[in-house]
Amino acid sequence: MFERFTDKAIKVMMLAQEEARRLGHNFVGTEQILLGLIGEEKSIASQILTSVGVDLKDARIEVERIIGRGSDVVGVDIPFTHRAKRVLELSVQQADRLGASDITPEHLLLGLIREGEGVAVQVLEILGVDLSKVQTQIMQMLKNDNSQSQNPEQEKIIHNYITRQALTVGCQVQKDLSTKISPLPSHLRLLPTSLAQMHRLGIYPPLSLIQDLLNLTGGQPVDNSLAQLAKETAISGLIALNWSRPARIGLVALLLHKIPFPDWEPPSGISPREINNALQAALKGEVIEPQAPPPPISLLQEAAKLIDEQLLCLLTIIGEQAVASEPALPLRLLSRIPNLPALSSLQRQLLGVRVCFSNHTGHSIGNAPGAERGQVSGVETSSRTDWISLLPSQLALPEQVLNYRYQRGELLFRTRELAEPPQMRPTVLLLDISPPTFGAIEAITRISAFAVANFLQQADVPVVLITTGEEQEQILQLENPENLVEIWTHRAISPVNEVRSLKLANAIRTNLKDESGLEPIILLLTHPWFGADAKISPIPGLRGLFVQYPSMPVQPAVANLCERYSCINMEQTTELGQILGYLMA
Repeated sequence: MFERFTDKAIKVMMLAQEEARRLGHNFVGTEQILLGLIGEEKSIASQILTSVGVDLKDARIEVERIIGRGSDVVGVDIPFTHRAKRVLELSVQQADRLGASDITPEHLLLGLIREGEGVAVQVLEILGVDLSKVQTQIMQMLKNDNSQSQNPEQEKIIHNYITRQALTVGCQVQKDLSTKISPLPSHLRLLPTSLAQMHRLGIYPPLSLIQDLLNLTGGQPVDNSLAQLAKETAISGLIALNWSRPARIGLVALLLHKIPFPDWEPPSGISPREINNALQAALKGEVIEPQAPPPPISLLQEAAKLIDEQLLCLLTIIGEQAVASEPALPLRLLSRIPNLPALSSLQRQLLGVRVCFSNHTGHSIGNAPGAERGQVSGVETSSRTDWISLLPSQLALPEQVLNYRYQRGELLFRTRELAEPPQMRPTVLLLDISPPTFGAIEAITRISAFAVANFLQQADVPVVLITTGEEQEQILQLENPENLVEIWTHRAISPVNEVRSLKLANAIRTNLKDESGLEPIILLLTHPWFGADAKISPIPGLRGLFVQYPSMPVQPAVANLCERYSCINMEQTTELGQILGYLMA
């Protein structure tokens, strides 16, 4: 979405985050966007607001009066509230409706007004602003700008460029590109979007090459020279991802972003949106013999050298769905690759572990005194004395085993009532990245943190990452797939300050609320010796995943502080999804 934002619109977003930090809030709401709009004084939106009597000082006073001040603990990246996200969506809709390729501060102001129920609207109404008048003024101004930008010469330039591109895939362009047409055939349907996305990234290939590489990365038949390329290079790793066609636009961009195409650069002044719209019409033209230039095989061979285990790890972390939504994402994160581990194929498979909420019992699971015991499918482990509810299978146990299990509360009884479905709580992930975790420990703790964060993101439940083992802990709200990369890129050489880290996690937990009203939890991911030499006070909502050192199973030092905990070793990775479900529910 932000790729379409103008520099001024991006500055508005940056100012909005600064306003959130100023008031100590760990979110950006509609009110912060409003303050950002006022603060970007060079924009027309700011000038319109000023003309109706709105200034930054008064707006700040009203915002603070309504929402107050938050805690002083604010992360590096501050997420948007649901209502603020809705404002961004509405601003994009307004731009699309007006035929604008870029999102400006004026579109953001229209989005604020159309959303209609946020704190920003309350502030404007308190300051006496006539919202309908402001909306009309902006709409008229944007329509005038749009009409002035259209001229016959521009249309001719677009027509010539699109005609040349369409010929490469065997389409004779219609004379009138504005003619309404039926949907494109399936093999051409994604090409307008693909070419527009490439242009947004400053990549200007012929359309035929985009089509060939979309097919190649999907394992579909292609030209012999390209087919040989897949056999001889690491492009086979991209094919093995088995991603959908929309997500493969991002893979094509990875392969092409360093290859120059001087003969295919578009004339200046043509926006990606104009290219998309024109090509939608052009590809419905008469089918002819393709006039495609030969693919740059040697340059593609060089580009394929970029593909290694670390890049495949990055692609697996951010995921198919995220790249389909934002094809530029892999390119934007390329600079993070040197900090990523080179995961084995088995570890990459574990990145796909799904959190499972069926019960998991055994020696690796524990509850603090008074915590609930596991229940699933009408069965629970207990030391109850209502023998009628004892499962018949337990009576077949030898007497000594029966007595032993009774004393430990491990006999199986029918439950008095079935457990309620699990509810996801806002979660603080406290990830130990200090030297004692290097190697086998972090291989599981990081994968576990990723699985939990990814699951909570998809469920739209707040999740915050805190990394320990540094002079100052790093705090990051994990709001989108791009943020998940941070789970893998931090390492520390300093020992953990367990007391300080847990105290910080609890401070974040206290402020981490969502609409469910459920009490947030802290999930500690570390080794069993964590906190062995520290005097740690009880922490509400603490749960722990402790990865055992090979051949050295021990009771976690802070097990008695955890309302739930689990120990795991490398041989138990098949149970990881169930264990995480137990800890989260």
